[in-house]
Amino acid sequence: MSVLKMSNIQKSFGDNHVLKDISFHVDKGEVVSIIGPSGSGKSTLLRCSTFLETIDAGTITYDGKNAAEMKNGKCVYAKNLNEFRRIFGLVFQNFNLFPHWTVLRNMMDAPVSVLRRNKDEVREECLGLLAKMGLEDKANAYPCELSGGQQQRVSIVRALAMNPEILFFDEPTSALDPELTGEVLKVIKQLAEEKMTMVIVTHEMSFARAVSDRVIFMAGGVIVEQGAPEDVFGNTQSERTKQFLQNYNNL
Repeated sequence: MSVLKMSNIQKSFGDNHVLKDISFHVDKGEVVSIIGPSGSGKSTLLRCSTFLETIDAGTITYDGKNAAEMKNGKCVYAKNLNEFRRIFGLVFQNFNLFPHWTVLRNMMDAPVSVLRRNKDEVREECLGLLAKMGLEDKANAYPCELSGGQQQRVSIVRALAMNPEILFFDEPTSALDPELTGEVLKVIKQLAEEKMTMVIVTHEMSFARAVSDRVIFMAGGVIVEQGAPEDVFGNTQSERTKQFLQNYNNL
């Protein structure tokens, strides 16, 4: 069974039809990278997947249950959306850490307040996650005391602290200097090796090629091409995909 299934998704902002009948799925343990030019709808698709934007039409299914579906020509969301929100974690471009909280409190807040878990248990788990990321000495630091790469790693472990079934990344390295990008990509690669289910919107082509089980190329609000990385990058079928990939010299 797929962890996530998006079927016939449509989304417009006024007259701008951003997503045009998009369908894709993500299976357990799979890493799916979404690539494409700016304005192709990649981030909007991810925001629709995580309910940050509402879809105009289509079906969103998590673990076989519909979170949004069409009824009488309208898209209707499930009343228990918070139950669905517990299935996924989301890592933003700009970290979104609470600046007035320590690293540890940033991580512990949601598991304790949302999942109602034991504070001491959560603390131990979070300290273990920080150690795994090489950040054990940063538990009591504040976000302003961390580098961009460290802040992004903290935002990843904050998402992991909720024990999600699937992690979404929206351009996780776009706000980072090139020298800090590598440390974040290394963490994501490690999660991929541990079979964490992930959807990654990225402009890092060589990374997408190395870490993904499947790559989706979007342009103009549609999925132009998708398949195994060796097919999308090495045996491109679409002229539009070829044109896009020619802009990258690191393949």
